[in-house]
Amino acid sequence: MRKPFGIREKRPWIINVGILFFGGISIVALFWASPNGISWTLDSARYLDGAEHILRGEGYGTRFQNFINPIPVRDFIREMQSPAGLRLNRDMNFPPMYPYWLAALRGIGLTQVQAVNWSVILFFGLNGILFGWVLKKVLNDSLPGVWVGVFCFLASESMLQIHTIAASEPLFIFLEMAGFLGLAAFIERPRWGMLTVGSLALGAAFLTRYLGIAVILTGILGLWIGAPLDRRRRLRVCLYSAAISFLPMGIFLLQKLRETGQATSHHPTVDLANLRSIVLLIETISSWIFPHVSRLNAYPFLRMIVVPLALIVLIGLAVITTRSVVRKFFKKQPGLPSEHGAELRLFFGLFIPLYLLILLPSVWFVDPETPFDIRLLSPIFVSFLVLAWCAFAEMMSSKPARGRTIWIRGGVSLYLLCWGLSGIVWVAAYQVRGREYNNLEWRRNEIRQPMRDLLREDERLPILTNDDGAIYFFTRRYSYWMNFSKWENRLDLLKEEIGESDVLLVFFKMPGRNRYDREIYGCSYNDVAPQLKTVLQPRILVDNELITVMRSERRLSLGAPREEGGERRSGD
Repeated sequence: MRKPFGIREKRPWIINVGILFFGGISIVALFWASPNGISWTLDSARYLDGAEHILRGEGYGTRFQNFINPIPVRDFIREMQSPAGLRLNRDMNFPPMYPYWLAALRGIGLTQVQAVNWSVILFFGLNGILFGWVLKKVLNDSLPGVWVGVFCFLASESMLQIHTIAASEPLFIFLEMAGFLGLAAFIERPRWGMLTVGSLALGAAFLTRYLGIAVILTGILGLWIGAPLDRRRRLRVCLYSAAISFLPMGIFLLQKLRETGQATSHHPTVDLANLRSIVLLIETISSWIFPHVSRLNAYPFLRMIVVPLALIVLIGLAVITTRSVVRKFFKKQPGLPSEHGAELRLFFGLFIPLYLLILLPSVWFVDPETPFDIRLLSPIFVSFLVLAWCAFAEMMSSKPARGRTIWIRGGVSLYLLCWGLSGIVWVAAYQVRGREYNNLEWRRNEIRQPMRDLLREDERLPILTNDDGAIYFFTRRYSYWMNFSKWENRLDLLKEEIGESDVLLVFFKMPGRNRYDREIYGCSYNDVAPQLKTVLQPRILVDNELITVMRSERRLSLGAPREEGGERRSGD
């Protein structure tokens, strides 16, 4: 049998050295590319705030307002002006694994910013190393295949994007690959220790993201199909793995049910007609073949060519990898072990349809505002890359006619070169421009100066805004997020809820912010700004192209300093 790429390294330690080298280089590169720190998003602020409350011994919760079931504006103002401040909201919309991880880093003496930076950058290197070990197994110690595959993983747009923001996806992907490696090791050589470790990793992945239930189902199904045991022992193994995997989330949900009276704040919401989400799903998947395909939005003709071409390539790869998994695992001769690495191919192959089977209904029926972006689809991108690389390795190890070999290998080499260069260019651009709350636009003085002025205000001054994550990022203060689609034609009710209170209104007006609000919620600040100023008649403090700060001053009612929680929490 020919090995992938026609080469099998007789000294596997050399492959491990190369994998560790790429992991180390990726950590150094990300440190260089993040002079202003890892980027934060709205979700990042909630994760970090949850970690701070864990660190202070208050348990898992946040003082951010629940964006699904927010409290009335008047209640927010009343709580802000009370001596105790905002109540701790334990009805979090995110599982607790990532905040607990950040709290552990904070507990060893790191600041908030350091904990985020070290966590994301470390997982970039660790995920590259784990991916290399996965390829080492499925490619049967093929040195060029593993090394080039790890480089492509680290240079991919999907991995670069999720490893440059403070989010739970890097931790989730690490646990996903670790869990599949553990269960595959059990199938190869049944040992209860490896089964326990693999199942715990999958359970931790579920505790990191609710969609992690897909990795548990993948693990159970893969064990049932692949474990070389009789039916009764396979059933026992699957039940044991399920019990270990579901235990962490079960404990968390029971505790949440006891504290809040409900296991989740999500409620069914049907939105099957969300055409924008389907278009974004297609574009995101297309970017797996042609990185940065979203930049072709300004060129509709090219976009109409590239996106269908990417989908055709993806369908072809899906057919090839499905046939490969079936041939190498299900059609093996009785009494013989599966081909080297077939167990891992089985897990990664099952994960893609199971993840999509859970993801699509959860978006269309539970949380229709969730976009099918690179973050959401990054876990199955890893599976796609593993399976696509296996298919590519088989193609490279085949024996077509000499002329065809030159053209195929030349074309593939050129494609991989462009892939790697696009990743290098992306990192260089990120080093200059940054992302999210750390990008050039957010670092402009037109925003930084009003945020510095805000720090001089009393901490009990209520803040209404269209981006509570940005307020927390710059000041570590809490604010009330305003969904303008709710208030668009009811600003008189907003005025009534504010009443005679002294309230600060901070609205960010960057094009991306307004475009996002219009696409997701149907209304942005710019759409209601004239009516808002007319109805509330606030005093305008700052009004430039990026931000508007206004004050609705009726009656100062802040009173004495706060008794608890009054000091500003800074992670810097």
